[in-house]
Amino acid sequence: MAAPVINRAMRAAYTRSFPTLRSLQHAAIPIRALSTTANRSQWSAAWSRNVTTRPVPAPCARSSKPAQRRCLTSDPASQDTPSRIYTFEEIKTLPSSTVLIDVREPSEHQAGCIPGTQMNIPVSSQPDALLLPAEEFEDRFGLEKPEAEDTLVFYCKAGVRSRAAATIAKRCGFKNVGEYPGSWNDWVGNGGEVEGGR
Repeated sequence: MAAPVINRAMRAAYTRSFPTLRSLQHAAIPIRALSTTANRSQWSAAWSRNVTTRPVPAPCARSSKPAQRRCLTSDPASQDTPSRIYTFEEIKTLPSSTVLIDVREPSEHQAGCIPGTQMNIPVSSQPDALLLPAEEFEDRFGLEKPEAEDTLVFYCKAGVRSRAAATIAKRCGFKNVGEYPGSWNDWVGNGGEVEGGR
């Protein structure tokens, strides 16, 4: 009973490792039969029935110009600077000029958010949001795109997505980037007010 399972597993492993054998998957030739001298004719027949020749594409010509990057900064060193880390108390007293951004998915945002949150940009499903031109950003989110000089503070549920969003923002040229690593879990755990939700 174990032998057929092993044979199927070996056949699957072989077809993943050697793409030319994928076309032989439907051929009912046990793996052990492929290695025996008596069954070479069976192997040859299966091979000739299933292998087709395809034209080999010409190698790609490389462009002399590098591809244009949409995510350029005037100061590459700013990408390496760490984000400012905000605590629960600092988030409670953020100035109104700071753009607090929830990067959770819309369903999470609708269940409740930190008061003062100015926009919801789900980093998992919209990672290119900060790369968009201002008009397209406004069409997609219904809000003005933050300026490169604005202070942005990102939060999510537990801090992972906010770190990713802060990294993306820095690479897109935003200079004043911060994150709230405790995020929503820390906010609720410390008894912070909840805006919206049920």
